[in-house]
Amino acid sequence: MIMLTGLGGAGKSTAAACLRSVLCNAGYECELVELDALRKKVAPLGIDPFDGHVEVKRLVYRRIAETLEAIVGTGKSVVVDACISIESIRLDLKRRLPAMRLIHIDCPMWLAILRETERSLCGCRHERGHYLYLHAILDLANPFHNEKFSQAGISYPFEYPQCADVHVSSRRKSPTAVAWEIVRSLRIPMMN
Repeated sequence: MIMLTGLGGAGKSTAAACLRSVLCNAGYECELVELDALRKKVAPLGIDPFDGHVEVKRLVYRRIAETLEAIVGTGKSVVVDACISIESIRLDLKRRLPAMRLIHIDCPMWLAILRETERSLCGCRHERGHYLYLHAILDLANPFHNEKFSQAGISYPFEYPQCADVHVSSRRKSPTAVAWEIVRSLRIPMMN
C-alpha cells in the first residue's frame, strides 16, 4: 500500500493515478482509493466526514484503516490519494497498516493554491467542491460568517509529515516523473 499525502493542489491525485498506471503496466493488480470519497462512505450518519475536529478525524480514519486493510487482504496493491493534515493520525495509520508506505508530495502553499484554483477554473470537480482555498480564505476574512469552510493549511494547520517514508517535491516535476521517483525510492520491482 502506497499512500500519498500533501496539501490540496500538491498534485497527489494526478500522481496517484500515474503511479497506479505504472504499477498496472508492470503487472501489479492495483486499486486507486481516493480518501475523500472513502471518508464519505465510512463516516457515521450525521457526522461530517470533512469535520476538522481531531476526534471526528480519528473515528473516520479508524474506519478507513479497516477498509484499506480489507482491500490489501484481497492481495491487491493499493495507491491511496490522501490529504491527512495531522501527524498523529498519520502515525496511527502507519501502526495499523504496517504494509503502508507514506509518501509526502511536497509543494509550496502558493503553488498548491494556484493549482487548485486553476483546477477549479477548468471545471475539474473536487469531491469537496470548487475553489477550496479561496473559499477558506474568504471565510476567514469574513467576520460575519460563523461557519468557516475547512481547508488544511488555511483554516487549520497542515502538519509537516515527519513520519513519511519518502518526500517527493512536485514543484518542478510532472505527475509521471513524481510517480517514477516514488517507484525508484521504494525500490518497487518492475515485473514486466
